[in-house]
Amino acid sequence: MWSNLNEPEMTLPAQHARLFCAAVGYLSDQIGWDEQEDWWSEDISVFDRLTQGQKQSVLLEVTRALLDEHTEAPPVTAARAAAVAQVYQTIEDMITADIETSGDMQTRVMLLEAMDEANYWDNANSSLPLGEPPVVPPSPDCSDVDEWAHFVEVLCNTVLDDRDFDLEATFGDLDPEKTAEVKRLMSIAPDYFTQVPEDPTPERLEQIHRELLDLLPDDRDRIVSLSEPEEPGAVMDRYHLLAAEIFAYSFANYEDHLGIGNMRYEELMPDDARTLERAEHERWPVERLAQALEVTLDEAAAFQRRFLRARDIVDAKNPAESFRWGVRHSIERAVAEGLRDEASIERLVKQICYRAADLAFLLDREGTRLSRYSRQLRREGDAEENSFDEEDF
Repeated sequence: MWSNLNEPEMTLPAQHARLFCAAVGYLSDQIGWDEQEDWWSEDISVFDRLTQGQKQSVLLEVTRALLDEHTEAPPVTAARAAAVAQVYQTIEDMITADIETSGDMQTRVMLLEAMDEANYWDNANSSLPLGEPPVVPPSPDCSDVDEWAHFVEVLCNTVLDDRDFDLEATFGDLDPEKTAEVKRLMSIAPDYFTQVPEDPTPERLEQIHRELLDLLPDDRDRIVSLSEPEEPGAVMDRYHLLAAEIFAYSFANYEDHLGIGNMRYEELMPDDARTLERAEHERWPVERLAQALEVTLDEAAAFQRRFLRARDIVDAKNPAESFRWGVRHSIERAVAEGLRDEASIERLVKQICYRAADLAFLLDREGTRLSRYSRQLRREGDAEENSFDEEDF
């Protein structure tokens, strides 16, 4: 749930949520999940100053709050409000880019559907002076950027009732006593500007990535614009599969990014997988790997561990062994992090479900049934990996 000042707690209605998720997905992809990818500059300064990990963490917080009615409403801080504002600014950016480049209208269609859902046109016409022409929705091919920006602002205002985060610099120039008094008069919480999002470790960032993908609808990649019209998807090769594992994507989700001109998925991440494989084969010191990937030493070491886990999974002899390796690594990480409570157990369950989805993907690629690998899935210890039950054929 999300809470506004003096307003009931709320979640986004269906069409508004669909549009919001499209923008979150696009924004999250542009921010990236590895330090060398954090080239994106955001429009909202409070959000832009956060670290890459903090940006992804706060995006997860606000998305979960706005979509899940069972999530307790978090306090609205400058960082959370700025993240929400950045999502709506991203919607504007998506529409502007569509108008200026591809001509795609899907984001504009989603925006109009969200405005219909909010009864915007009826409400606008109910307050018109007598004799004024009625307010009607624009055509989806309308190229008036300002008109679309107005509609985005209307939706944003249903979530944010102020932009107090823009006052951060103003409050920084006041003495502490004056600041406290002005905050009180403006109903701003004392820690509104000082409460910062989690800055996750590489392992926690991977978990945040999974959790955010779990919140976004399956069709998110097909409705995000800012790309050329979609072409038939490319077939995933071994380095695509390695990249999916290294960068915490399910195989199916990663494949959805291919064939649409997305260089990060088609070239950059597979190239990182090749670099990691070469580094492992040639026994590079971690300093050389860090330089090649343009990351810190700690991050390079984390990438080495991710690559070894990914290789176990991708180079397994068959889908069943790939699944077993994936589940094993998920459990090992969960045990290392601590299975202390219901939340940690639920996170592990989600990881195993992702592994099941990857198994289904591999089976589809093979054109085989799960029953073919019944014995491999049931084997214990060092039993022969490639033996089959007769009934499997």
